[in-house]
This record gives sequence, C-alpha cells and structure tokens, in this order.
Amino acid sequence: MKAETIAAAVEDLKNLYKDVGVLQAGSRTLARIRDVRLPPGPKPEMTEVLIVFDPTQGRPLWYVKPGIVLADGRTPRSTSQVLVEGENWMQCSFQFPWDEDRDSIVKFVGTALKRFGINE
Repeated sequence: MKAETIAAAVEDLKNLYKDVGVLQAGSRTLARIRDVRLPPGPKPEMTEVLIVFDPTQGRPLWYVKPGIVLADGRTPRSTSQVLVEGENWMQCSFQFPWDEDRDSIVKFVGTALKRFGINE
C-alpha cells in the first residue's frame, strides 16, 4: 500500500469510529478500532478490529477479537488465532475484492465484518 493511502485510511477510520488507537510497528501501521458493531446475529454484538497497514502489501490485513460466534451458535469456519504485537487476534480466510485506489477503508472494514452475518 502507498504511504499516502495508509495515512488517509487512518484518518478516515478516526473520523468514522470514536475510539481508534494507532501504533507504528516498524514499517507497519496498526489501527485498533474499539466497539465496532457486528452485523445482526453474531455474539457478542460488538468487537474490536485491528487493521494492519503494510507498505509492502497490496491490501490491509484485518483481525477481530477471538470469541465471536455466529447466530447459529457456531464458531466461524476457516478462522485461527494469531499473535499480533503480543496480543491474540482472530484471523479469517474470508477474502473479498478491494482496490486501494478505488475503495475506501470504511468499505474494507464493513465488507470484512459482513462475513460474521452469514451462518455456515
């Protein structure tokens, strides 16, 4: 991702969400968003989201706090826990189209979280 795209994306997140923490970890920029509402159905209704911007990658990585279950009570498929900057996060293999020159980071986060509104 381009440095200017990352900077603009972080500002967009800060403008949309009331509690966004930013950490610079080497060349990566991590944006932690607290109290993000999931689509209807999964529990808990809110989670934290971590977006990792890496200038060597074409798109951000996204993580949520572990413990989300779908409306049918199941754990989402194709998820695993990973350690990011010393903290456990849940990653999903869910992929979706996103273009840094065309799509906003707000669309990225919204599309990523839609995954939890689908029972498997």
